[in-house]
Amino acid sequence: MSIRITSNESKVGVVIGGWVIGLLVALGVGAAVGGLAGTDAGVATGMVLLYLTPIVVVVFCVRTFRGPSEPVAPPRPWWRMTERPTSGFVVGALFLLQTVTALLTANERGPLLTLSTALPNAVAAVAFLGSAIKLTR
Repeated sequence: MSIRITSNESKVGVVIGGWVIGLLVALGVGAAVGGLAGTDAGVATGMVLLYLTPIVVVVFCVRTFRGPSEPVAPPRPWWRMTERPTSGFVVGALFLLQTVTALLTANERGPLLTLSTALPNAVAAVAFLGSAIKLTR
């Protein structure tokens, strides 16, 4: 049986819960590694986990959330990110904004942090915008 989330309240709860759990895991594992291997290793491990959290949350939400006009039982087509094109354009634009912001602040954060922020956001932006464009046809 596949998980399908249809109510708006549950969707908000899953997104918030995913971020909180990801943050706690990143801090906990980072602190544990930092205590065992030194401060820099702990910070690096925590940062990697912190940057993986949004990817995991987005993938989980895209595959499990369903809108009122979508069938609940069958899986979505692999390319479909949202129920309707409007939400795909909005979410895609937000990911695009995060990508641009990461690239504009690259001098302050260094190349590794910039790449680890900009790349996942750019991939998500392309996926959501591509899905929205396909849904308009």
